[in-house]
Amino acid sequence: MAKDTLETTFEVGCPIERVFKDFQNVQLVSTFLPILSELNELEYLKSYTAVLEDKVGPFKLRADLAITTAIDEELMKFAVEARGEDRQVRSAIRISAEVQFEKLSDNATNIRLTGTYEVSGKVATLGASVIKGKAHKLMLGFESQVKDNFGG
Repeated sequence: MAKDTLETTFEVGCPIERVFKDFQNVQLVSTFLPILSELNELEYLKSYTAVLEDKVGPFKLRADLAITTAIDEELMKFAVEARGEDRQVRSAIRISAEVQFEKLSDNATNIRLTGTYEVSGKVATLGASVIKGKAHKLMLGFESQVKDNFGG
């Protein structure tokens, strides 16, 4: 099994109210993750499906994901849980992420992103180090996209 927790904290030059509101646009936020496609809303801000596609070594991974989200407006926090399976390469995926927003000033917001992933099966056995590198790169790319969108 490949498993790890990643964390990053960064600042954007945008009021917290706008950042928090725009993060509720799941379609927009999903575009910050290039390995996700076919996002489908089942229940607004609660339940979605999507497809995760990536190449891991010699394997082409394609997993249908069931995604649940939770928002805590008082704590200015989002939580996301995604689970899926690629039956072709016999691998299961579980991803948990939390995004915490903190007001720094009227026009600056601190964002703390924590994510955990677990990949099991054939892909994890043969590509754990590749998966770790891809997860780190994905988090950096997400941070970059958020900064581009909100002024970082």
